[in-house]
Amino acid sequence: MMLSLVTAVTLSTNPSWNNVTGASYGPFPWNPATDSTMNGDYLFGTGFGKDVKTHRGTHYFEVVTPSYYSTYAEVRWDSFQVPLGPDILAQTDGKLVNFVGYEFDLVKTLPNGSHVSVNAWELYNHHYGNSIVGKAARMVKTGVPGDHENAHAAGPMTDAALFPGYRFVNAEVPATENSPIRSPAASSSNGGLIIGNGAESRKTFHYFTEGYGVQVESPASAAIHPMVIDTKNREGTGTKSRPTGHGIVPKESNVPSSSMYSGIHECPCTDKWPKKISSFSTLASGVCSPLINTAELCFSAAAELGLAPVVKNVTTTTATIPAGCSVQAVSGGYEIVFNTDTSATATCGAPSTTKASGAPLAKACDVTGQWMNTKGQGLYTFVSTGAGAYNVTSGGVVSARVKMVNPSVAQPQGGGSGVWGKNTIPFNLLNYTAAGSPICTQMSWGNGVTFVKMPYANEKPGALPRVSALAEDLVNITVDIDPAKDLVTLTLQGPSDVWYGAGFGYHHVSTGGADPSVGVSMIGTNWTVVILGDGTVTERHLGNHEAGTEIPTTVNVSSNTVIAGTRTVVLTRSIKGATSDDFFFDSTANQLTFINAVGAGPYLMEHKVKSSGVLYFVELEYPTCICNVAADQGSIGDYSWGTQRCVARPLGQMLDDPGWESNHRVNPSCDIKAYSGGLRCCKGGTILLDSDQNVTNNDVFEWQLKYRYYYEILDDTTKAENTFMTSWWTEHNNGEHDVPLCNSTDPSECTYTITSNFTAGDMGGCANGCSFITMEGHCHIGCLGMEMWIVDDEANPQLLCNASIQMGQSDGWMDEEGYIAGANTCIFGPGAATIVPLHPTTKLRSVKISNTTNQYTGDMALWEINAVPLTAGYKFPFQ
Repeated sequence: MMLSLVTAVTLSTNPSWNNVTGASYGPFPWNPATDSTMNGDYLFGTGFGKDVKTHRGTHYFEVVTPSYYSTYAEVRWDSFQVPLGPDILAQTDGKLVNFVGYEFDLVKTLPNGSHVSVNAWELYNHHYGNSIVGKAARMVKTGVPGDHENAHAAGPMTDAALFPGYRFVNAEVPATENSPIRSPAASSSNGGLIIGNGAESRKTFHYFTEGYGVQVESPASAAIHPMVIDTKNREGTGTKSRPTGHGIVPKESNVPSSSMYSGIHECPCTDKWPKKISSFSTLASGVCSPLINTAELCFSAAAELGLAPVVKNVTTTTATIPAGCSVQAVSGGYEIVFNTDTSATATCGAPSTTKASGAPLAKACDVTGQWMNTKGQGLYTFVSTGAGAYNVTSGGVVSARVKMVNPSVAQPQGGGSGVWGKNTIPFNLLNYTAAGSPICTQMSWGNGVTFVKMPYANEKPGALPRVSALAEDLVNITVDIDPAKDLVTLTLQGPSDVWYGAGFGYHHVSTGGADPSVGVSMIGTNWTVVILGDGTVTERHLGNHEAGTEIPTTVNVSSNTVIAGTRTVVLTRSIKGATSDDFFFDSTANQLTFINAVGAGPYLMEHKVKSSGVLYFVELEYPTCICNVAADQGSIGDYSWGTQRCVARPLGQMLDDPGWESNHRVNPSCDIKAYSGGLRCCKGGTILLDSDQNVTNNDVFEWQLKYRYYYEILDDTTKAENTFMTSWWTEHNNGEHDVPLCNSTDPSECTYTITSNFTAGDMGGCANGCSFITMEGHCHIGCLGMEMWIVDDEANPQLLCNASIQMGQSDGWMDEEGYIAGANTCIFGPGAATIVPLHPTTKLRSVKISNTTNQYTGDMALWEINAVPLTAGYKFPFQ
């Protein structure tokens, strides 16, 4: 069906490209019948014999990132946000844009500005995050440490997982200065497109059928986060046809030089990444037994486990956190805390909740009032609209409509359902564990979210989340707000020989539009900290473009250090501050405006440079305990190994793997002692060579990522449904696995299979059932294919998707021999396979099969899926 579209504006096809912002090109009209795709013909269509081989939509634009620079065996894992050009913005501003497909390539830019593809044996695309960001959202750097491989765990393949170290936040200006409630960005403010892995991503068909896509309101930028490994052999010692192929590899590499591809691809660990096995361990939930009983042992245990960098070591006595030793990831590193209160009852990880019990209530509860999302999505107000009906508002905007149901034996306190956008989500009403809380103070939603009635949420220690924000501006600013301790930690970093400062908040100053920093100035900023050239810390109320007045001290100086000409000052104060300071740090706020400036001399005089900006708050995870017990933890290359992520059958087979009898049936990717390669040895900036290996002529390679996005503009929003990203790892919760070496002389026996058994409801976003619209299976070189089956009837399994792969047959364009040239995409909808409704209890099985001629480390068996929820009230045949 053809959608109603707005008229395209005059096109600009040659914007200037630069290494700060990259460039976007377009918009261009697109006619699938006559126009050519960026990557040529697609060998794979939609699966099941269908024959869709070109993209649809009415327009497209292209994006080229700023340059990446690398040397041989270097891993680059950096984020860029490329702003869209003015002509694209003019066409799409205020419009709901439905993205229906995209293409990707790794390119070099020629002197004439044209692009040429880079050979697969010179750059290996491990994977990338790929999102279109609307003007109502921002991608912000958090500074909170998190291993890159944490993206590859259980749950939906969200933008937050694909952009480690960054969060997508709501950039909308608060409705009023007095109600700056933190809330998630609207679902259409940011659209995550299916991620792309390996060389196969170039010739894999990233496509949505008619009536589906990824929808973004007023697209403003493309956010790109690739992991790419430089495998270009500078020494020319490859083959005659590939002199730049297969360079030197570290000793841990399992791939022989006779292979068509480099062992660098599988991220072998090098001797520069030593293993340290610890006598301590971390615990994500529960209580340590035995406890670490001294601060000295606590702090040394954290170091032994690779929890670095350490922002601060703290000794305290409090009932609000677990007894003994714990760690919390904060902006800039880790905070290690030793709690001397051995009677503290707080447990590791998120606070627990209780279930409803007792006889059913006589009638449904009145839920009028304010509720807090304990997972950190802000505050919501329930407003009665009639008997048992409520509007749910956030920031004055209606987010959902709720209908209550009467209590029953199954729901003793009642429950109901809420319509959030197009999704209907049920909930139960329960008790909350806060002291003195009455009935009906907790909503347990079907998608795993918990709401707690105010003020009982505030009465539980730590119920208001700890938040932090980071801005890298003229002054580097970090704000950490911990409501449980009534503590604000402010870190300011600037030049050591001149004054610098930062001011916060604003009073009755127009924000001037979508950017809340616009209009913020000295006269509107009511609390400012100035660091003089000698390190003296002062606080001021600024005047109208003048120094204003100094106010009494409200901060404590925790540290004041100078390293290489940069002064870092760490300050603490209460959330409310002293009476002389009328600025309040609100931990429920979505954002905080600021100004910052740097002077020309050591004393406060007219600034040399100034700017304003916005700090966006993100919530921190709950503390993890450190226990005085060994559990095969430690560090590799001084990075923490963490707790065991592999799980038992039926979800995963990594802890009972018949292919690894040589390692006690435990896949080496789950065992720090046996681990020899994979994501844990492949951090950004790593050089995957041993300490005694050197490369001659190791020139710097300059390259870019290039994308083409196909779209249509929706005048009628009922014509297309927005999809969401989800995923499933066959090596459930671990994100990688090792493939054993074949011991047979019969090639037909040289295969290795892993499986995972689960239900559709286990997948992110599918708690109430869903349907898959596009499915891509990702595995590495040596993979023979992936399959997903419906196994409600074991005797008659139903094939849902066969993600077969095709290897390159030559060294032609995007067809490199020895590399995966493309993977079959299973696409559902009009003109493709029939859409299959999946009940939450539908049994699914993922299967991945590998060739074992060579042993591999860090292989993957990932399903990348875009799906839609089932329509409200959908009835299955068995219901």
